[in-house]
Amino acid sequence: MSIVTFEKIARKKGQILSVVSVTTGQSVSFPAFIDNFSDNYNVSWGNEESFGRVDPVKQYRGTSRRISLTLSVLAPDRAKAEENLTQYSKFIQMLYPVYSEPLNTRGSAARTIKAPPILKVKLMNYIQSANGSDGLIGCISGLTFDPDFKSSHFIREDGTIVPQIFRISFNFVPQHDSEIGFNSSGDFLTQEFPYGQTQTPIASDATESSSPNGRADVANVMSIGII
Repeated sequence: MSIVTFEKIARKKGQILSVVSVTTGQSVSFPAFIDNFSDNYNVSWGNEESFGRVDPVKQYRGTSRRISLTLSVLAPDRAKAEENLTQYSKFIQMLYPVYSEPLNTRGSAARTIKAPPILKVKLMNYIQSANGSDGLIGCISGLTFDPDFKSSHFIREDGTIVPQIFRISFNFVPQHDSEIGFNSSGDFLTQEFPYGQTQTPIASDATESSSPNGRADVANVMSIGII
């Protein structure tokens, strides 16, 4: 399958990485030639040592998420390579804040930051809002440009070069805009989180649980999991 055909199919089916600036509304998108994807969840606990206890008391602080993504951006010809580099350059610009107009105080043209570079990222069902209807808001903590020098570069008349293939790598830290967790009945608040795979209740054998309704006793679980 050619690059041109793949891109048409990818855009038709929504197999696209899209990034939108929440502050300016500017956007970029690339077909999803994914080289690497990892989605890391980290549960943070506090430690409180008490007299007479061997183990510290653990207080839950929060659950954070960090996504790492690498994808290749390909071009079948020079025109597409120029377009890809323009898109990526715009992506880089979206990592900078929005400034005010020059203050012009005491001869200075200083500016103040009006808005940070908050972005909304969507990658099919792997990076999406909790209910799957939109992108996921968050911060990009690192972005890497990796042109492939094993493939060709297009050379402009002024000697500058445009890569035919380059890779984009970045780390994305989401800021979920809805509550993520369970209700008091033990049902998850957003069933589609995180990958659009809706969870359906599974009937369990009453003999596998000490509680009459088939659910594990939360108090017992807590007493076992945290001393």
